[in-house]
Amino acid sequence: MNDELSIFAAARAAPEAIGLRTDERAWSFAELARLTEKRLLSPELQAPGPMPYVLDGASSLDTVVALYALLEQRRPVLLLHPKLTEAERDAALRTVERGAAALPRGAAVIVLTSGTTGEPRAAVLTRSALLASAAASAANLGWQEDDCWLLAMPIARVGGLSILTRCLIARRTVALAPGFDAAQLPAFVARHRVTIASLVPTMLARVLDAHPHWTPPAHLRVVQIGGAAAPAGLLERAARRRVPIVITYGCTETASQVVVTPY
Repeated sequence: MNDELSIFAAARAAPEAIGLRTDERAWSFAELARLTEKRLLSPELQAPGPMPYVLDGASSLDTVVALYALLEQRRPVLLLHPKLTEAERDAALRTVERGAAALPRGAAVIVLTSGTTGEPRAAVLTRSALLASAAASAANLGWQEDDCWLLAMPIARVGGLSILTRCLIARRTVALAPGFDAAQLPAFVARHRVTIASLVPTMLARVLDAHPHWTPPAHLRVVQIGGAAAPAGLLERAARRRVPIVITYGCTETASQVVVTPY
């Protein structure tokens, strides 16, 4: 069955296209599909197991492949940040266990909110929500043949997750960084010919501070800034460096973006 959220459909449509890059190597969609097929045969995914499946969202190939496999199974997955304390993890599991029986049809991923306005809440994102969010992003940014989206955010947060799902749906490349490192980010962007980056204001400020003379390469066509209000002074600094900024506002419950400045 053709499914935009299927790595196997992506492999059929664009087998040789690069789906994922890291500093170790690049994987085509066909290679990612083969890794996913092996993961689907693993004991933990063969057994019925609890619903939803609990996945630690580390920034790794293993997490990406596991997520592809769970999307293929249409099995809801609870994404947990690997840095959660035991108490935070237990609280999240208790919350999700209480609501597991009431998951809506098409539930794909459960993501914890950031907790900026109180205790983190478990937000259920359906497949249709992920598809609609990706379509809205594409309507503004469009897609180019060589697009490669930097993923330096946690996969267990909706900002990072949405980069993976958008690129899977569009059959485009994700450049997966092991984490955010302001000192190394410009070199990573250049090395992988990143064309789209998503950062929170603090991340952008740290990059500008660490590299006083850096200006983005021509292939970096957009830097989406969201997750918090961007200070006017930061935007002025970025403009002087010719950083191609698009400001976005979103939330976990809406699968990321809600409103965005025009590209």
